[in-house]
Amino acid sequence: MLERVKARCVQVTTAPTLEGFRITSTIDIVSSECALGMNVLKDFLVGLSDFFGGRNETIQNELRHARQVCVDQLRYEAHMVGANAVVGCSLSYSEFSGKGTSMLFIVAAGTAVTVEPLACTVGTR
Repeated sequence: MLERVKARCVQVTTAPTLEGFRITSTIDIVSSECALGMNVLKDFLVGLSDFFGGRNETIQNELRHARQVCVDQLRYEAHMVGANAVVGCSLSYSEFSGKGTSMLFIVAAGTAVTVEPLACTVGTR
């Protein structure tokens, strides 16, 4: 549990660097995966939204939650290999349907690194 709390401090960015920080070491590629089951009722609601237009807040909230869980797990994976940041993070979404089931898969991946703040140069010439 304590490790999960510490992992919340791991910074994650889609950029190749973290502004205001210097990468001191590159550790490894880290990734996390989330599978979200979409039940028949939600599929029906999505169909209605598609038919009548508009956005389906229920599905959007589910996706937002799943993305956050996936990124939080990515932070944990990075923390467990000794990193304090993840750079170059990407999120991929895929859908799988068959035999009455529909699943959405989210994968977050990036490079686990250690960073340190850049030295302050204010007032030096």
